[in-house]
Amino acid sequence: KPASVNRVGDSRALGTLSDAGEPFNNAREPLGQIFEAAEGGKPFLFVVNHFKSKGSAGPNPGDADSGDGQGASNGSRVRQAVSLVDFAESLKVSTGIERVLLGGDFNAYLKEDPIDVLIEAGYVDLGSTTGEETYSFDGAIGSLDHVFANAEAAASVTDVDIWNINSVESIALEYSRYNYNATLFYAPDAFRSSDHDPILVGLAIDRPKPVKPVKPVK
Repeated sequence: KPASVNRVGDSRALGTLSDAGEPFNNAREPLGQIFEAAEGGKPFLFVVNHFKSKGSAGPNPGDADSGDGQGASNGSRVRQAVSLVDFAESLKVSTGIERVLLGGDFNAYLKEDPIDVLIEAGYVDLGSTTGEETYSFDGAIGSLDHVFANAEAAASVTDVDIWNINSVESIALEYSRYNYNATLFYAPDAFRSSDHDPILVGLAIDRPKPVKPVKPVK
């Protein structure tokens, strides 16, 4: 929301790993942006993601559905998670930003291999702290969507919640069903604006402490 935060500098896309044989040849490369609160304070880096879906097998090793419950293209998602960790770390170092958040549709549930890569890199899954889920498919519920925080960002989290406006709502309300039925159920509001529920994360502004003036030596 532009009234709440300002962008700091340009967005930064990974942009180099989409060729054949590379981790993001079948998914969207991550995009990072630094923000700061409109009223000032320490900035934070947010990196948005969308890993390869489970629906079809990619060309990478480990992409065939092994039947272990992680679906197809698990190998691709693991490679994407490794590349994401490296990308976020490079942005953190090059910009000097301490607080880093990774968000989006990772197409992986909490106990799957791609998520293990992020957890082992020191990130904390914030959505799972709510005890709620963000996605419903074929009668089962879970969370493919996550917001991960590094240690510095996690220390300034004030609250986390799941906004249940999509997964629990009928698909008849979705924009893709506009003029689809004899009765129009679609309405231009927040409900069923996606099939996934948003994750809301509150961050403390954490203003830098003012520097005390140095008293002249008499």
